[in-house]
Amino acid sequence: MKLFGLLMLFIALQLFVIGSVIQRGKSSWIPERMLANINNLPGYCKLFGNRLILLCFIAVVCGIWALNIGAYSLKPIIAFGVGMIVVIALFVLDHHKFRKQ
Repeated sequence: MKLFGLLMLFIALQLFVIGSVIQRGKSSWIPERMLANINNLPGYCKLFGNRLILLCFIAVVCGIWALNIGAYSLKPIIAFGVGMIVVIALFVLDHHKFRKQ
């Protein structure tokens, strides 16, 4: 679990950096197929970055939880999986909100 915890903290650091850069308007880091029909690009970049930072915080919690756990447990892994599903659902809702009609 220590390895999983360290991996989660490393992933969280990367997600925070990428989310912060995209949140400030660097739309070139978002895949082109996602940007094809967006009508408000600055607002979409801000929300996209916020969702990545939210996933970063979920990864930090799961990483610290995995580092402090005594025995092997699937709870941090399941919690991160549920967090990813929630963030993906928020990505889909945001994409539909900012898509051109």
